[in-house]
Amino acid sequence: MHSVYLVAGEDDYLREDSIKTIKNKILVHFKKQQGANYKVFYASESKAEEIIDDARSLGFFNQRNLILVREFDKFSDYDKNLIVGYSKNPNKNTVLILESPDKRFLKNSALKELSIYSKLIECN
Repeated sequence: MHSVYLVAGEDDYLREDSIKTIKNKILVHFKKQQGANYKVFYASESKAEEIIDDARSLGFFNQRNLILVREFDKFSDYDKNLIVGYSKNPNKNTVLILESPDKRFLKNSALKELSIYSKLIECN
């Protein structure tokens, strides 16, 4: 199990199927422990600081966190860099799934670093 997943690519079905598979595995794993909190954020409506604060916090009754960030490519460069920084030292009680229909944004040098610290799943 990884702490950060990056699910990117143009194939909507493969992206959604990959997210569903990861989510199901993680939730089953977390339920065997103490349960899980599941949250969905949209990059066009959220700031990276808010997501990172949630990712670093312990859930209610020490539950684990599963966070899905949709449209990761729509974050500003500043927010993307904050997420890259978080991925270098993630909370072990949180799984962060970053989703993007556009994998071209990975050509950005800072984001190439993200693929070092996350599990990249290409959906083309």
